Amino acid sequence: MSRTLRWLLWTATIAATVTGLAFVAMRELMVSDDPFSAYNHPLQPWALAAHVLIAPLLVLVLGWIWGVHAAPRRVDPRARARRSGLVNIAIAAVMVASGYLLQVVTEETVRLALAWTHGVSGTLFALSLTVHAVVGVRSRINGTRLPTLAPRPPGLRTPAPVVRSRAAARPASRDAAPSPEKASGSP
Repeated sequence: MSRTLRWLLWTATIAATVTGLAFVAMRELMVSDDPFSAYNHPLQPWALAAHVLIAPLLVLVLGWIWGVHAAPRRVDPRARARRSGLVNIAIAAVMVASGYLLQVVTEETVRLALAWTHGVSGTLFALSLTVHAVVGVRSRINGTRLPTLAPRPPGLRTPAPVVRSRAAARPASRDAAPSPEKASGSP
């Protein structure tokens, strides 16, 4: 996974987690002095708006990661962080589905159940992503990192080619490849 994608994932995850927890803290833990106020804190609607605006970025990044990182590795039994990655995928699916449904459901009991589901799955996602990153880093430190399974797009860092034998490392003889003039038929 590229540094840019990793940075986007962590930035979006931290921002969504902080804004979500701030909204819940303002809504559930604070009490307004004004009995006619719809909010317990003046920043409560701003925290919710920030969370709702950041969430699509997180969903976009999760979809991007699915294509370049998770999907190629989910079928490889040798992957070290595979189990924690599969847990992340499951928790992220619950988090995203409950977040979208929370915006459109109006029945109060279902809405409360979705709010709890979204809050718990969002918190678990942030924690499980941290565990997944630690497992991945530990596997790289221990030297068990697997080669890249998906082809890298041009322009990204690519490892140096592996030379398997001395014969393969020797340059080809000059007769093996004709000069450009001979290949084109020029005199």
